[in-house]
Amino acid sequence: MSKERTIRKALPTEIQLVLTMCDHSRSIMRAHGNTVQWTNGYPDAKAIEKDIEGGHAHMIVEDGQPIGYFALVHGLDPTYRVIYDGLWID
Repeated sequence: MSKERTIRKALPTEIQLVLTMCDHSRSIMRAHGNTVQWTNGYPDAKAIEKDIEGGHAHMIVEDGQPIGYFALVHGLDPTYRVIYDGLWID
C-alpha cells in the first residue's frame, strides 16, 4: 500500500517542529562528516519565521503527518554565490 505525500505551505504554529527537524538533520550531517553546514545556531526560529512569512517555507506531509521541511526561494541567493569543493567561499 502506497503512502500519500503532499507538499503544502508551512504554518507559523510549526516553527518548533521545523527546528526539531533541522536538529535531526544537523545530527545526520555531523555523523557523516559535515561539520561546516548549519553552524552557530542556524537555522533558528527567526530564519524559519522569515521563510514562512515570505511564503518560501514548505512541509512535506505523508498520510497527514509532516515528515520534512524545505524553503524554496526563487532567484539568486548570495549565500551560495561561490561554492568550491562543497564549501562556501566569501
